[in-house]
Amino acid sequence: MYIVLPIGHEDQRVQRWPVVTIGLIVLNLALLIYSQAAMKQQARVIRQRWQEFARYYMENVELDLPQKLKDMLPKDKLNQIDFSRSLGGTLRSTPEELETSQKHLNQLFDRVLEATQASVFYRYGYIPDKGGVLQMVTYAFLHGGFWHFFGNMLILWLVAPNIEDTMGRILFPLFYLVSAVFAAMGHAIFHSASQVPLIGASGAVAAMMGAFLIKMTRTRIRFFYVVFFFFFKAGTFSLPAYIVLPIWLGIQVLQGLISISVKIVSVAFWAHVAGFLFGLFMSLILKHSKVEEKYIEKSLEKKVGLFKQEYLRALELIDTGQSTQALPVLQRLMKEQRGDPIVGAELAKIYLARGDTAKAQMYANTAYAAFLSRDMPDSVVELYENMLAADAAFLPAARICLEIAGLLRRRQRYEEAMSLCRQAFNLYRQTPLSVELVITYSDILLKDQADVEQAARFLSRARRFFNGRPRRLQKLEAYIQENLGSL
Repeated sequence: MYIVLPIGHEDQRVQRWPVVTIGLIVLNLALLIYSQAAMKQQARVIRQRWQEFARYYMENVELDLPQKLKDMLPKDKLNQIDFSRSLGGTLRSTPEELETSQKHLNQLFDRVLEATQASVFYRYGYIPDKGGVLQMVTYAFLHGGFWHFFGNMLILWLVAPNIEDTMGRILFPLFYLVSAVFAAMGHAIFHSASQVPLIGASGAVAAMMGAFLIKMTRTRIRFFYVVFFFFFKAGTFSLPAYIVLPIWLGIQVLQGLISISVKIVSVAFWAHVAGFLFGLFMSLILKHSKVEEKYIEKSLEKKVGLFKQEYLRALELIDTGQSTQALPVLQRLMKEQRGDPIVGAELAKIYLARGDTAKAQMYANTAYAAFLSRDMPDSVVELYENMLAADAAFLPAARICLEIAGLLRRRQRYEEAMSLCRQAFNLYRQTPLSVELVITYSDILLKDQADVEQAARFLSRARRFFNGRPRRLQKLEAYIQENLGSL
């Protein structure tokens, strides 16, 4: 058995916050909470009515299932019901009695349908046999449970911010809603008689994937995998979008073909296919008509240009010794750009120069975290060097110190990485991450400098320091056992 989950891609940096994407996720979450609470109560009524119907049907073996129910169930299910029912029940002796009982059975099933069709999913989900313009949109905001919601929103978060960034905040939500409509139409074409409500954002999300394939064709997508069969293995790998997404589409088409003959479909494969193709072709049309280039990108460039002008004005004030005047400009930009790391780095430098280490660390940590999340290692190291030059004793948070030490190590700047680990350990020795700093320092000695003797001496001292801190000592002992055996 195995699990594969996408966890990111190499081009997740965007020029502005994906507020529409975030809004969609929040809206879906709110509706998930509401619909699950409503369905819990509605399901109780539906279950009670099903039990009444099933009990009466099983007790009266001469009665026929209502035609509406026969149309809904696959043949193998009907055979199972007939077999179970043949094991017992009451025979009616007169036609009048039989007719009355059959009428009562039909009424019981009508009560089941009435309760079912009053549920949230039936009212706002899209039912191909019933249709409904409003439902072709509302179904995309309903989910059957947390994992259904989580899977769709995970993919949406990975691909939609880039689409929103290029399409803009007016065209993107329209594109998303129209994608949901086309996905519903695709499902209805192949399951036109289905009375099961279609719910879930997967069709609209598939359209985002199709658009992503056009806009980010060569972007490598990162995956996390777990394999557990006769062994256990976990790790990550990456593949370009032009390989992963067509394979996914092919799987959906294959499974969709298999599902055509099935009356009750649990996964809307054709909604995925239709959504993906709509997103792909719409992106091709936008690309070749140059709509984004003519209108959306120019608008974005104008906003970014204004930001750059303000930022450069602030830098000019700093260079001329007017950091006090630059401060409100940078603070306003920080708020407008929602924590831009470049602005945060400048604010950290100003506050450090003014001796306000608390605010300096706040802005520096924010900038470091943003640079790391956007996969900008050079910017992280540059900020560290600037802050170190301003104040040799100034350090970011412990976790960020570990990240920076790793970056310095990859650049073969071992002495600087070890110096950072020593300083950070002295500052954060009482925190859980202190053992991670010790292990990183030891790893450089052992694996990068091949100084086994010094590493052994250092680890012996560290062992004594962590005595009395069982969790940290246990982690250190595991590292020692793996790398040095016994000390």
